[in-house]
Amino acid sequence: MTASWTTADGTGLRNTHSRVIDVDIDTAERLLAGLGGPDDQIWPAGRWAPMVLDRGHAVGSAGGHGAVRYVVQDSGPRHVRFQLTSKGLEGWHELRIEEDAGGVRWTHELVLAQAGGFVRRIVIPQHDACLEDLLDQVGAVAHGRPTTRRGLRPGVRFWKLIGDLTEPPHDPRPRRVLAVLAATVLAALGLLHVLWALGNPWPASDAETLVATFLGSPGGVPMPGPLITMLVVAALLVAAALVLMRVSRGDTLRALGHLGTLGVGVVLALRAAVGFIVSGLLPHLVVEPYRTLDLWVYSPLCLTLAVAVFVVRRKSQTERVQVGVS
Repeated sequence: MTASWTTADGTGLRNTHSRVIDVDIDTAERLLAGLGGPDDQIWPAGRWAPMVLDRGHAVGSAGGHGAVRYVVQDSGPRHVRFQLTSKGLEGWHELRIEEDAGGVRWTHELVLAQAGGFVRRIVIPQHDACLEDLLDQVGAVAHGRPTTRRGLRPGVRFWKLIGDLTEPPHDPRPRRVLAVLAATVLAALGLLHVLWALGNPWPASDAETLVATFLGSPGGVPMPGPLITMLVVAALLVAAALVLMRVSRGDTLRALGHLGTLGVGVVLALRAAVGFIVSGLLPHLVVEPYRTLDLWVYSPLCLTLAVAVFVVRRKSQTERVQVGVS
């Protein structure tokens, strides 16, 4: 059962999700006690930002999921209530369990003192989808079966995607920093190629110097045309986007990033290998100063980027845990 209605004063909102799940009360209490902790089995973290509490269900414990922040206001073996602390969200939400015919009734209640159009049209539909996923997860864990995620409505999917792109990712900080650095270098190289496609030889002084410095082709081979150069631009920008997607908050974006960064890393590693072989062992195929720059700058840079991309591509501990419980 899902219900959402305006509070008596006409400005707030009360939202309730309730479902009876065939599980004994002891198991239900154990699952509820793990919510937001390292052994959490019921929060649908595979699709939504993980819920993290710094001191479990102790009163005053702070945490949240994604951009939604709260502190534990009250708790017991069969309930936990949170006071919302996010800007623009005044109220509380509570998850409680009680024995019922056929099992245990799980109920989540959200009460907001003020609920404008954005909250009602954008936030609440995502909240509803997340809570239904949570109850699905409880049922799956209780019966020892894999969780099957229901489809999201197009509007919910769209705004969730926006949130995944704009909210901080749940990923180890060093890996995020590495991803941002690698993506920045790739994007910068892409923008440099834009200049070349537009006829600007910077940082070289002229087109001939540009070819000798960045292509190394003997015999005065001209710079590739604008179309080919713009294809290189597109490839570099897509590579940068895939690296950032790998550490995004959304599971779909992370999955696409995981797949795409394999190709990015392989291409960069091949470019480094070819550069070392050609410039190091076949110097007659290239000209100076490209040969020296390739050995000491271009190929090492590609190798460094390849290593960084493969490190970013590795699954985090959080993702491994999610796979284990979903």
